[in-house]
Amino acid sequence: MNCKIALILNGDRPLSTYPSVYNTANLLTQNGYAVTLFFPADMKVDYEVKDIEILKFKRTKPVLIGIFRALLGHARKYALLISFQAEELIASGLVNIIYKIPFVYFSLEIVDFDQIKTIKDKIKKYFEIFFNKRASFTVIQDEIRKRLIKQVNSLDESHLFCIPNSYIGTLKGKTTYLRDKYKISSDKIIILYAGGIEAWAIDRTLIESVCEWDNKYILVLHGWSRDGYLQTLNSYIDKINTPKKKIYISLGILNEEEYGELVTSADIGLVWYKIELPNNVAKMGLSSGKLASFLRCGLPVIVPSYLEGLNEMIPKYQFGILANSESEIKNAAVSIMENYQVYRNNAFKFYLEYLDFEKIFTNVLRQIRILLQ
Repeated sequence: MNCKIALILNGDRPLSTYPSVYNTANLLTQNGYAVTLFFPADMKVDYEVKDIEILKFKRTKPVLIGIFRALLGHARKYALLISFQAEELIASGLVNIIYKIPFVYFSLEIVDFDQIKTIKDKIKKYFEIFFNKRASFTVIQDEIRKRLIKQVNSLDESHLFCIPNSYIGTLKGKTTYLRDKYKISSDKIIILYAGGIEAWAIDRTLIESVCEWDNKYILVLHGWSRDGYLQTLNSYIDKINTPKKKIYISLGILNEEEYGELVTSADIGLVWYKIELPNNVAKMGLSSGKLASFLRCGLPVIVPSYLEGLNEMIPKYQFGILANSESEIKNAAVSIMENYQVYRNNAFKFYLEYLDFEKIFTNVLRQIRILLQ
């Protein structure tokens, strides 16, 4: 086949936190395509990509210039460009105007107009919509987000395809990663939050709710705090941890193997976001990396009832429990533990049916083959 495809990501986190990107690259390679990953020079590549070329570009201000320069210098050798965020989409669209190379938008985020505050952002959004309409097709995570991006970017539904933000295969074993690291006894039940410990995602209400939990329940906050919000939360955490420690902080980004060991050592996954959210988060559906990583490992989940899409899936497929507020998390955890194995089995079942990336990717792979015939 030997068709060359470029994947472009202006990431601000290590590669291991973008499973949709590295899984797309690997599956395209396995199906006979020659793949190049374009990344910023300072982006950490902490996931092993075999038989895949990596080209790095310099971060510039504006960001678009560095991406466009990198693509323009190499573009003519590619049969297809796949971009993952707005800047990469615009750069791919500009290259398309010059060299007529087809491009696809694999949208990881949907910037709705409720997030646009400046003239600069409005201009960028205009160009995103302009080029999104001209993309060969667009990939989004599920039907909820399909409706959102169709509305926001004025797209034709026939050019929209769904792939969840997820992994390949399940992890069915259990580890003692967190128990060993923090000396948590085996009689404790670990509830894991994983992701941004940041002001946009959670607030002190989540921390304060732990005060009401039974002492056998432990909260582990794993992830990163780029905005420094963890420092604001520390005083509340210290108060709750006196006299008995109930909250543990695990900072840092792990590669996929280590992250799998961490998740499989927990008992319940907390897919939590505060109630005041932009549409991109409130309608996150199957774009949630937390959800996919927890269900992949068979962890039953606790999810806010105000997350559109997930609030319909959970009652239907019974892989977790909805909570209306942080104060209801404690009762949700108790209910899960009363029927734990059923919830765990349902988590694996839902993952294999609706979240396994390789299984769902076949639909997009078919469209790529048609496009490159």
